[in-house]
Amino acid sequence: MSLIRLNKLLLSGFLLFYAQCAGAAITSVYYVADGGLRSVAFDGTQFVSTFDQLEVLSPNWTAMSYDSAADRMYYVADGALRSVGFDGTQFLGTFDQLEVLSPNWTAMSYDSAAALMYYVADGGLRSVGFDGTQFVGTFDQWEVLSPNWTAMSLVFDPIPEPTTIVLLGLGLAGVATLRRRINRDAA
Repeated sequence: MSLIRLNKLLLSGFLLFYAQCAGAAITSVYYVADGGLRSVAFDGTQFVSTFDQLEVLSPNWTAMSYDSAADRMYYVADGALRSVGFDGTQFLGTFDQLEVLSPNWTAMSYDSAAALMYYVADGGLRSVGFDGTQFVGTFDQWEVLSPNWTAMSLVFDPIPEPTTIVLLGLGLAGVATLRRRINRDAA
């Protein structure tokens, strides 16, 4: 493979890395309304698709958080933290009760990378260690909320995969090598 073809390949890896970091992708928004789990595509400023009902919920959910990496939907219903497999369009497998909640949560968001579940209960933003199946560690209160929150969503900036960073580094090294070679041949 020629050095120029290799650099083109590595440059395309850099552009993919840049697009991931720039947040160019459209995001699916999952929400609960009228007793159903629904979704809509969102580009960061506006909805860009129709509103689709994916599943009927029984019992109704009061909070939820989707872990797309694990294909798990975590939700609160009937005073318990529960989970179900979810592929982005439909439920998969069984509905599992994971933990009984006291006090009940009104909002939640799961950070799977940090293994922390953030939630709102008794007028405070709190967190607890969570490994995807059970609580681990201590329950911490971070902030007192006034007025109390009824919904929240934490946004975690995507961290590029190591292979993307390696491709970026190789691309930059290839560009530098090509530039040196061109300068040497010109002299």
